[in-house]
Amino acid sequence: MILKKSGLPLRVTKPDGSPHYTVPFIQDSSNGVVVSDSLRIAKYLDTTFPDTSQVAPADTGSQFLTSQEIMMRLYPMYPLARPSIHKSHSEAGKAVQERMYGLVMELQPEEKVALLEKGKQGFMEVIDRAKGDVYLTGEHPVFIDFVLAAGGLIYRATFGIDSAEWKEVASWKDGRWQRVVENMERYIQVA
Repeated sequence: MILKKSGLPLRVTKPDGSPHYTVPFIQDSSNGVVVSDSLRIAKYLDTTFPDTSQVAPADTGSQFLTSQEIMMRLYPMYPLARPSIHKSHSEAGKAVQERMYGLVMELQPEEKVALLEKGKQGFMEVIDRAKGDVYLTGEHPVFIDFVLAAGGLIYRATFGIDSAEWKEVASWKDGRWQRVVENMERYIQVA
């Protein structure tokens, strides 16, 4: 409702042409400005609070992969997360997920192994281009670090922190994904 009232321009419409508002979004309580889309939010915060660490510097895209490129490399693992995500949705949410991605299917063990291997290949492609030991582009986190951490958090929550699957994922590239997640957890705040 707040998005509709805010006058925020639509970025997505449903196939029938009706409005489709998406999350995440923020509303700046100091001026009422509403911003949606993760990268646009990051840029707004950088502009609004210039004396803080910048998470969406203008030159990041030219130095590294875009958030979409990172997500596409990690997406092959998404079917592994879907059953867990699906269970957490309301019936309406499940229907939306099924329309977008198809029915949730029980995966065979060999399918799970193949998806993990594809995810590992994608993760290695991302990490092999990293310039920093902790963060992807250097000593300070930028937007794409949050994207990578979000993927790790999804898989950690899906598999379970003590599961064999998460332990395997967390071990890739000498524990790099686990370190990314752990380093980014301090920025997580659910309001």
